[in-house]
Amino acid sequence: MTAEPTPRPALRLRPGATLPPIAPARAGGGAPGRHSGIRPGPDEGVETLPVQVVDPVLAAGLARSRREAEERELDGNAVRSVDRAAALLLALGECPAEAGVTELARRLGLHKSTASRLLATLQRRGLVEQNDDSGKYRLGLVVLRLAERAEQTLDLQRIALPELERLARATRETVALAVMQDDACLTVAQVDGPNLVAVPDRTGRTTALHCVAAGKVLLATLAERDVLRLHRAGLPALTERTITGLEALLEELARVRRRGFATAFGEWEPGMNGVAAPVHDARGQVAAAVSVWGPAFRVQPARVPELARLAREAATAIATRLGAPAA
Repeated sequence: MTAEPTPRPALRLRPGATLPPIAPARAGGGAPGRHSGIRPGPDEGVETLPVQVVDPVLAAGLARSRREAEERELDGNAVRSVDRAAALLLALGECPAEAGVTELARRLGLHKSTASRLLATLQRRGLVEQNDDSGKYRLGLVVLRLAERAEQTLDLQRIALPELERLARATRETVALAVMQDDACLTVAQVDGPNLVAVPDRTGRTTALHCVAAGKVLLATLAERDVLRLHRAGLPALTERTITGLEALLEELARVRRRGFATAFGEWEPGMNGVAAPVHDARGQVAAAVSVWGPAFRVQPARVPELARLAREAATAIATRLGAPAA
């Protein structure tokens, strides 16, 4: 029967004691040196390895710098992706119908796989739609809802005011912006020119559509059945020059559509003349009318070509800020 080996006692260190260094292996593969025992205090002649102490404040700063660099790189990638996605939407908006991935990638200088991945993301959000038959893309209904929402939040008066002020200085006459409201012409902004003879402020007031230049511009956008409805309801004769007959009114509205501007000479108030041009919105529809008006001795028929040109330029500038397509 073999005697079991006696277990070695656990090694315990007294306070202040250290282990001696392990001797290096001998040349030729000899066994390493043994510990010679535990000796209290530091061993004389034994080389100790230096301990590198890192400043915690410095370490925290380095870690923060690395995180910020990584975040900047991620932000840069995200911005590039958003920019490319926006470019795809704008490119689709310029296409007359649909467009394929290859065509869009070529137009924007993107790799086809990148364009395909971005379009798939936009499709999940409803911003683009894919034709199942052709595989091509078009703008989605979400874009239409966003456009309608943007149009509702536009401050037409604020957008138009700088152009109205420029027009008033150029013509030296009173200028105004009007919209249609409840079958009437509502003035939403007015700017007086530098002439001494002022005209009444019509801001916030309505006028019949058929007797002022701005109203004729708005009336010319209606379908003929709506014009007939208004005629049946009665068109008041405010002066002896007010157009009230149906045939004459239809001819006048056709002339407005053909020329691109409207005129009114003493039809709302004797001795007051005006010229107006249409303002188109992002959908290409007439949203408002810009008018130039004043006393008949200043706003004379001979000035109509000049005033019409200036009014149309101002209307186009406002339309551009409303997102109207280029003419």
